[in-house]
Amino acid sequence: MPPAFVVIVCALVGASIETIWARSFRIDMLPNGNAIGCASCHVKSSGGGPMTSFGNEVWSIVGRSRAPFWSEALAAMDSDGDGFSNGQELGDPDGDGIVETGSQVTNPGDAGSFPEVTTPEPTTTSLLIQLDGNDVILIWEKGGALEISESPLGPWLPVKNASSPYQTSIDSPTMFYRVGGGSGG
Repeated sequence: MPPAFVVIVCALVGASIETIWARSFRIDMLPNGNAIGCASCHVKSSGGGPMTSFGNEVWSIVGRSRAPFWSEALAAMDSDGDGFSNGQELGDPDGDGIVETGSQVTNPGDAGSFPEVTTPEPTTTSLLIQLDGNDVILIWEKGGALEISESPLGPWLPVKNASSPYQTSIDSPTMFYRVGGGSGG
């Protein structure tokens, strides 16, 4: 065998060993890295070959080095342009390396993979007003915060430390009450 051929074969074998070794080490540096594996950085889920947009971001940070790359800055980016940050997709929105319990893991390098957005059903709360002698008693259920205003048009302010049932005097100045989200407005 010609010496040049042996050198080329050794170089190719060495390069493939580095690539295989680097995969697992990069995966372990990502929050929830094992959930997606090589597909977070590579188009092929088995790794190697073309990189995803997220993989290109990682490459631009570390190249071939073994330096840590997960950071607040990388977590804040939206590498695949799907409207969710890399950190949101990997369950570590602030990039501190601590995964949020119960987070939905999706691929930060695939725009078609993103967390499911759920909108809670709105709840309605009734405010029951009862008169008990000189006391006015306000009762509500299903959460919400009691708010008060001098006008039915507002501005509405939260009644501090109010819980149901809430009691006030009939001799107090005329006020309007409602149950809101607690932010006033």
